[in-house]
Amino acid sequence: MKSLNYETTSYLYDLNTFEKVKLENIFNYNYSTKLEADEYQKLNAQNILTNKAIRDLAFKVEGWQLLENTDQESCNYFKIDIWNTSNWILTDNGIIFYPYFPLISKTLCERPFLIPIAELNRYKKQSFTYSLGLN
Repeated sequence: MKSLNYETTSYLYDLNTFEKVKLENIFNYNYSTKLEADEYQKLNAQNILTNKAIRDLAFKVEGWQLLENTDQESCNYFKIDIWNTSNWILTDNGIIFYPYFPLISKTLCERPFLIPIAELNRYKKQSFTYSLGLN
């Protein structure tokens, strides 16, 4: 699968193949995008759905309502574009996502969002043969 330039990043590698593991290798968010005339448009639509799913899970875990924050001075975690280039780390407890904020907002807004394994397992692809977390 061709990747977009602004994908999420991690430092997770498959030690059997020495390839970098991407979120789309682990999870399936049930993309329901129609075939677009342009492959870039389709990948962009899938990327938006993936980032929306991550954001929605993060909000669910935090107990936050999915409402857009209209206060421009504060951190707006609702915006999909901050989840586009989020860094992520797979841990024994789940995946920690760090949404991306511009440098001016980074120190005030950047914070980790842990999404537990229990929330992620329903999205795990069967083709990803490794277990998530400790068993």
